[in-house]
Amino acid sequence: MAIAAFRADIIGTDVQVYARQLYNIAINSKNFDEFLNMKWYAIWRFKEVSEFELGYTILVYLSAKLKSFTFLLGCTQFLTIFPLYLSLNRYKNRYKYIVTIGLSIYYLLFFNMSLNMMRQWIAMTMIMLAYVYLKDSKYVQSTIIFIIAVLFHRTAIIGLGVLITYVLLRKNKREIFLKFSTKRYNLNIVIFITIITLLITTVLSNSFRIMLTNLLGLSDYSTYVNGTVAISINQIYTDIPVLLLFLMIWKRRKNIEDYTFLTFCVFSNIVLSQLSSVMAYSSRIVLYISVFKMLIVPIYLNNLQGRLKKIITLILILLLYSIYWYYTYVIKGTDATVPYVFANF
Repeated sequence: MAIAAFRADIIGTDVQVYARQLYNIAINSKNFDEFLNMKWYAIWRFKEVSEFELGYTILVYLSAKLKSFTFLLGCTQFLTIFPLYLSLNRYKNRYKYIVTIGLSIYYLLFFNMSLNMMRQWIAMTMIMLAYVYLKDSKYVQSTIIFIIAVLFHRTAIIGLGVLITYVLLRKNKREIFLKFSTKRYNLNIVIFITIITLLITTVLSNSFRIMLTNLLGLSDYSTYVNGTVAISINQIYTDIPVLLLFLMIWKRRKNIEDYTFLTFCVFSNIVLSQLSSVMAYSSRIVLYISVFKMLIVPIYLNNLQGRLKKIITLILILLLYSIYWYYTYVIKGTDATVPYVFANF
């Protein structure tokens, strides 16, 4: 968290795009209402403070009154990492080393990204925590966490879709079957196939994607998904270890609680990640599912048979993700976080 807090404001593209701008405006504002009504000129248009979600603007305003930009960056990372830790920690008695493995995956795949996409990463880890509470039938806590997520990034409404999918796919004490003619079909399997089919349609049909973003009230983000889809090898790369793990635990999958939902996360992530070929920002949509990698990988690893097999598999996964980290963040310079620069005090 200290790395995030004490970084220079050139580390992470969005720090300069909006975090520093909002902070400077808040410093010069007499009160919160005045702050919300302020605006600045950026990229051929005026941006208003009120365009940003209330949760984040409150955090910026409090940081400005404390006269600490470091506090803003540190709190932003805390609000990202703490919900993630709570989510993983609730599984620690069922799955060995889930916190360590989950956080390792976060730092290799997502940490640098979170230094850029600050608001959305708060929302995404909040959605994961909302899922954990929902899974434990703590509906009030889950609802509160979801509302907080929306207060930091409105795309959290996509996370609501993930939560609804979990409710539809979760294992019931008694399996429900649909009868067509002389054949019977498991309801969970029917729902699973239907959802995956809709997701494939979303990827293949540009008009369907635009219609869906408008229906979800996310028309401002429709340009993120408008275009032709092509296969994105870079996105598939991070899914290969998860897919191989899925195949390795196939015979033992029913021992995993909510295995149907986790399977949905694996395959929907592969399908939707191809949207990144339309526009780089499109990959932000699938991140609400990608974030579950930090749960899926350690859960799948724990279901492998044999200690040596688990250790070797874990080492190989971390090696592959380390290569991804180096290529994505160091060589390509994605999210503008490498080389790291400390803030001047």
